[in-house]
Amino acid sequence: MIYSSSTTNIFLEVSQFNYDSAQKTIAFISFNFLIIILAYLWGSLNTSILVSKFIFKNDIRQYGSGNAGSTNIKRKFGTKVAGLIFLTDILKVYLVSVILYFTNNYAVGFEATNGMKSIFVVVPQLAIAAIVVGHIYPIFFKFKGGKGAATLVGFYLSVNIILFLIGFVLWVTILYTSKMASVATTLANLIAIPLFFIPWFDTSVLGFLIPDWPSIGSYPLSTLHSGLIFLVTSALVIFSHRSNLARVFKGEERKIKSKKA
Repeated sequence: MIYSSSTTNIFLEVSQFNYDSAQKTIAFISFNFLIIILAYLWGSLNTSILVSKFIFKNDIRQYGSGNAGSTNIKRKFGTKVAGLIFLTDILKVYLVSVILYFTNNYAVGFEATNGMKSIFVVVPQLAIAAIVVGHIYPIFFKFKGGKGAATLVGFYLSVNIILFLIGFVLWVTILYTSKMASVATTLANLIAIPLFFIPWFDTSVLGFLIPDWPSIGSYPLSTLHSGLIFLVTSALVIFSHRSNLARVFKGEERKIKSKKA
């Protein structure tokens, strides 16, 4: 991690202002709440809906499963369009993580240069979760969006690229076995949940986008953030697949067909 132990108190201190501890905490929470709202609005710009409505002049929610996600896009507009949308949804999350990485670093630099503390440090995992919520329940499109799978992939990538690769291998393996995207998404995320509670993933060099925090004993608080927030966010994504899972149990879920040579 880029932050030394001498800078960890920055996350609970306020610069320039002679606030007491309660006011410092309120200011810190308020700033993070603002970022969460902005992240939710960013996530509400559902790529599938925007592309289908403004480029293809057809609302994807009027076709197929009615879901505003890359799987339904593939059925209507083809694999290439679906792939681009899936990638865009991942990058929507990763871009925010990168921006917050630089703003968090600026806050640390400001403290080091000026000898003053800053409240302008964000818990990026909360912003990521807000993007996923916005994707599933977009305020701009009557709260009817996608199922959050691609944006959740952005969570993996933002914490550690190794987590992303593990998740990808899990998803492909389960998809190859089950031939059902909903099953692959659900099981891959369930298996991945414990991994987000392993400190190495966000405290190693590859976890550089996740800021350091004081530890609870010897357990990094940043890891607890990643684990708990991913747990809740993945539960929401799995919940959004409930209709698919119901069809799986009934033996009615559509399987992905392999192309014949």
